[in-house]
Amino acid sequence: MRASPPGSSGSTGSRQGPPHGSPPRTQPRISPATQTASPQAPGPSRALTLRAAARHPDLSRVARVFAPASALLLAAALSLDGLTGGRAAAASGPEAVLGLLYGLIWWSLLEYLLHRFVLHWTPRAPGLRRVRRLLPGHRSHHRDPQDPDDVVSGRHGFALPLGASLLAGMLALGFPAGFALAALAGGAAGFAAYEFVHFACHQLPMTSRIGRVLRRHHAIHHHRDETANFGVTSPLWDHVFGTVWRPERTRADQSAERPRARGPR
Repeated sequence: MRASPPGSSGSTGSRQGPPHGSPPRTQPRISPATQTASPQAPGPSRALTLRAAARHPDLSRVARVFAPASALLLAAALSLDGLTGGRAAAASGPEAVLGLLYGLIWWSLLEYLLHRFVLHWTPRAPGLRRVRRLLPGHRSHHRDPQDPDDVVSGRHGFALPLGASLLAGMLALGFPAGFALAALAGGAAGFAAYEFVHFACHQLPMTSRIGRVLRRHHAIHHHRDETANFGVTSPLWDHVFGTVWRPERTRADQSAERPRARGPR
């Protein structure tokens, strides 16, 4: 026999839920652990500790791969003349710092574009649907945002060909090799930051002022409007491209936008 939920008297007459056969609710479900769309909302009731988060297999893999990769790329940028026998100039200290910042900004833009136009892309043409199936799925994460095993992507095979393509592109455009390597180091660090911030938004308390801003920004994307707030590590590009969620947006505005930007599949 199925047990009655806590607080229920067990009799059918005392149930407060909708009658059998009534249509489902149209508003998105907000679990008690993620009611962060309001600035006064509490943190996750089952938030992980930092130690437990560090032991998460996908998150620890990000740390083991992308942190050393970023450090090695930066070291190569600073010692490129020695590595190439003088055929390529190493980046100076200021040039390396500028390259790192360039890579971080580049990644934040790419993060926004991928989230908005790839992860939330729902094509209608059959051929494009087959292409979409080859891309990472995102719908399961929106169905259960608090599942710690569905927050970190775990698919990082794209990093090597993407990094090689970007390096070749920057060199073809005339960027100094040392600067380009430092920019890749910044991009790798930016991707690692994205995975950690995204995980923290769902699984850690995020009690600092910046943490609360980022967590609320992302919670609105999940629980208020999936066509808004695509940035995770920064709301910058949502402001630039006009996709930041605003309280004055009416239901009519949102319903008019949803057919053009459906939820992820």
